[in-house]
Amino acid sequence: MSDLDTYNLVLEYLLDEGFAPTEQSADKIILNMSEAWFVDIVERRNLEVEKKGREVAGYEKSGKYQGITSKFRKEHPGSREKKKERGRKPTEGESTQERIKKHNERVAKHGFTAKEKKESKAREKYDSSRD
Repeated sequence: MSDLDTYNLVLEYLLDEGFAPTEQSADKIILNMSEAWFVDIVERRNLEVEKKGREVAGYEKSGKYQGITSKFRKEHPGSREKKKERGRKPTEGESTQERIKKHNERVAKHGFTAKEKKESKAREKYDSSRD
């Protein structure tokens, strides 16, 4: 997989999952994201399965090829996440990433809360716009 393919894969992920509303904002996120998160995204997304999944989704919408679609769904249940081990607690890093992810999804969908807007306005005089 080339560097451009990898970059586009991560860009699509950020747009699909709601981390970024536009390609420009997704580009900024990619430039500032940790290497561990970048690698995690690349490992989760398998291009061949994604391509086949889109094809099967098209078949399902049109009502064609029931055998192919049911076989694909059995082989690929649809979750990109690794199965959780029963009784295992998430590490501090995993729980922090999950909390940040939920916050970013909420902000992307609904915007900042009144309290966050107020705090941001109070920090304005201390933060540089060039950072």
